[in-house]
Amino acid sequence: MATQDREGPGDREPAVQGASGPLEALLSTPLKERSAIIDGALDGIVMIDDRGNVLEFNRAAEVMFGYARDEAIGSQIVDLIIPDTHRGQHEAGFDAYVHGGGEAKMIGRRIETEARRKGGETFPVELTIVETAGTERPIFAGYLRDLTERRAMEAKMARQREIINQNEKLGAMGTLLANVAHELNNPLSVVIGQAELLREQPLDAELERQTDRILLAANRCAGIVHTLLAAVRQKPPARTTFPASRPVTSSVDLVEHAYASAGINLDIDIADDLPDLVGDDGQLGQVLANLLTNAHQALSDEAHPGRVVVAVCHEPATNCVIYTVADNGPGVPENLRSRIFEPFFTTKEEGTGTGVGLAIAHNIAAAHGGTLGAGSAPGMGGALFELRLPVNPPAAIVTENGSGARCRPQPQMLRVLVVDDDTDVAETIVELLHMHGMEADVATGGRAALVMMQDAGYDFVLSDVRMPDMDGQSFFAAAQQRWPGIESRFGFITGDSLNSGPAKFLSEAGVPVIEKPVTRENLLSIASRIIARTAD
Repeated sequence: MATQDREGPGDREPAVQGASGPLEALLSTPLKERSAIIDGALDGIVMIDDRGNVLEFNRAAEVMFGYARDEAIGSQIVDLIIPDTHRGQHEAGFDAYVHGGGEAKMIGRRIETEARRKGGETFPVELTIVETAGTERPIFAGYLRDLTERRAMEAKMARQREIINQNEKLGAMGTLLANVAHELNNPLSVVIGQAELLREQPLDAELERQTDRILLAANRCAGIVHTLLAAVRQKPPARTTFPASRPVTSSVDLVEHAYASAGINLDIDIADDLPDLVGDDGQLGQVLANLLTNAHQALSDEAHPGRVVVAVCHEPATNCVIYTVADNGPGVPENLRSRIFEPFFTTKEEGTGTGVGLAIAHNIAAAHGGTLGAGSAPGMGGALFELRLPVNPPAAIVTENGSGARCRPQPQMLRVLVVDDDTDVAETIVELLHMHGMEADVATGGRAALVMMQDAGYDFVLSDVRMPDMDGQSFFAAAQQRWPGIESRFGFITGDSLNSGPAKFLSEAGVPVIEKPVTRENLLSIASRIIARTAD
């Protein structure tokens, strides 16, 4: 208890107003009653004289500090309960107050500090010190309350607030990504569809190569959109068996041009005899591409030549494949390493980062039964990111053809109605269907579609869900009312699967659904499924 008084009663300043009253009253109480009051107190009470000798040590103090009253009485308070780190400050303050007229910084105030138990353990306490004003020599009483449980409760509440905060951020991220995905899916459907149509035409070698590059890039964009949506849905990724080196190859392909343009050396170290992994290699490639992009951005303002090392190895002891991405950039401060995976937290300047990429990468790693962490790169001085993936994750494996995505419709002339308010998307779908021997018409909304279905018979209907005139749900309900049993001929194409309304409707409708962006494969898949339903 780092407080003191003055030497002689005549020279001593009056005690803090209101602080000495309870102590004076206590000291004037008969000894037997005083002992009962002190021992019955819930707070620890420790009384000392002007030399720091313990005069009183109640039962609550015995429980709190672990000393019996008899061994505490007569001991120096500084040796009894003052932590070593506070000892010098206590002694200086106590001596200055008692003998030198020092300022009473702690008298009569409630403060939070640390104390020491008999075993040497330090713990937080709330302390109030009061001084008697009417005795020949000053007597100080310290009222102490153990704050260990309170601090633990405060820490628990802080963690719960952080969880709530993270959930709110994830919810906001989900809304943002749903809107972004919806806006991207329509133009991506057009780019992919038109590239696939072009690829089927007779082309010279150079134009064929350029078309393939467009199609590859567009499909990668579609894969990114699906990865974002999968991360927000928190559903298990599609699982196939693939070489552990494949995510590295695909991610390096995405960034190597940017690295070469920036003069950054990219070293690849892939160990021999790596085991195969089970999971979604596209998503894992996106994780590594994100880490490589972050490293590129971190090195963009560095004066020295940039260097990034990507390594893959197998750790037999844990049966994990370990991917590391290390750079010689500025690194990530230790106090931020746990926060960089939070949604919307970023250390980048405004306009260069959103704080979404690492949060999604962390979720993808967790969905694969793995971990993603950050640290310092030994020998390089920059950041090190480590992705650890178990070779045998607990989730069941789904084969590449398990979804039936490569099925083909039956070879017959079919008439299809395509309902979508985006005419570019609708016409691209029509062209893809034509390429596979089907006739198709376009309706730009649910109301127009109902009229066309009245005047012409269609083998099946492919409809968007979110449309301004009459949405897919209302269109579906109206068609069922007019033509009972028509649901077997319906399929939906959606870019808004995260919205709770459309998602609930599609789940309850029980009809085939594919997600945008539309590709030839998923379009033929849904056509095959509808044909199979109508044939039953």
